[in-house]
Amino acid sequence: LFADMCSLAQIYQHAENQVHESERKNREAMEQINTKLGSEHQRNEQLESKINVLQEENDKLYRKLAKYKERLEQERKERKDEEEKRKEDENRKRRNGPVSYLNSLHTSTMSGKSMSR
Repeated sequence: LFADMCSLAQIYQHAENQVHESERKNREAMEQINTKLGSEHQRNEQLESKINVLQEENDKLYRKLAKYKERLEQERKERKDEEEKRKEDENRKRRNGPVSYLNSLHTSTMSGKSMSR
């Protein structure tokens, strides 16, 4: 009977030690997980901050790009208008070219006749 009681006490003590050991391991694991969770949370906040900064920079660059595109489009339009005007002037000069030549011939002939008189 005494031996049985000692044996039961030893079994109980062993079970108690195992429970305490499991609780200690669980507590350590929870502390490690909480530490990792805290560091990951902090890392996520830092990354979110970086993302916000990059998003703001991206927005600024996008607005700048839009301005440059608008300016480029304006310059293209101006160049196109200038080119059209230049072509128009060239066409007008070509159309008027022979007329001008004939007029100059006519005036030189007229001045030649008046000089010969």
